[in-house]
Amino acid sequence: MSTEYILQNLESILTNENFIGIGSTRKVYRYKNFVIKIFLHKLGNLQSLNELDMYKYLEERNLTKHYCPSVVY
Repeated sequence: MSTEYILQNLESILTNENFIGIGSTRKVYRYKNFVIKIFLHKLGNLQSLNELDMYKYLEERNLTKHYCPSVVY
């Protein structure tokens, strides 16, 4: 399963069955081993970029077992 597959099939993946939550800035879906965030507000994107920085910080300190890797498109 690749991120390319997910991007090509988003319409069929972003279903109520895969929906796991909503916040004020993001809607979240889970598909297999992926979590997909749909931004409802530009702050949601900023939140995800901040999370990515935190993940990179942990990775630099060999703490990768404590997080799920992210891909931001």
